[in-house]
Amino acid sequence: MGVQAFYVAKKNPQSFVYGYDNSSGDIATAQSHQQRRGITNIRFLVASHDDFEPPYRMDMIYTADSLIGTNEVQFGGNNIVEDAQNLLTRRLLKFNESLNPSGIYMVTLGSTPRTDSGLVGIAEQCGLKHIRTIEGPAEGIDEHGELGRKVALIFERN
Repeated sequence: MGVQAFYVAKKNPQSFVYGYDNSSGDIATAQSHQQRRGITNIRFLVASHDDFEPPYRMDMIYTADSLIGTNEVQFGGNNIVEDAQNLLTRRLLKFNESLNPSGIYMVTLGSTPRTDSGLVGIAEQCGLKHIRTIEGPAEGIDEHGELGRKVALIFERN
C-alpha cells in the first residue's frame, strides 16, 4: 500500500499527498515505510472512499484497483458497472466535488472495453470528462468473449 502515493510525493515535493485504505494494518505498514524514507509530504489515513473527507479541493485523485470492493456489491448481472451503478455514481460525484476545476481523476483497474464504456458513461454523468484511456497488455478473455486487460481511465473535472 502507498506505492503510488510515495511516487507522487517524491516527484512533487511541493505537493501534499493523502493516501487512505480501510485496512489499519496496511496504513501502519505505509506509515512505517514513510518514516524510514523520511518523506514528509504524505499523510496516510484509515478510511474508505465513502468516508474520506479531503481537507480541501484536490488537483488529482487516483484510485488503484479499489473503486469497487469485491465485498461491496452483489455481482450477478452481465456487467460489474451495471451491478454497481449506484455505488459508482455516489463515489464519482464525490470525487468530482472534491477536485479543483480542471482537476484530474484517474482510475486503474482490470477491465474490458464494455466495462470501460459503462464506467466512462457514469463518470461523464457525474461531471467528469473522459480525456484518455491507457491500455495494458491482454490478460485473457471474459465470459462474454471480451479481451480483459489492465487499463487506466483518466478524467478531468468539467
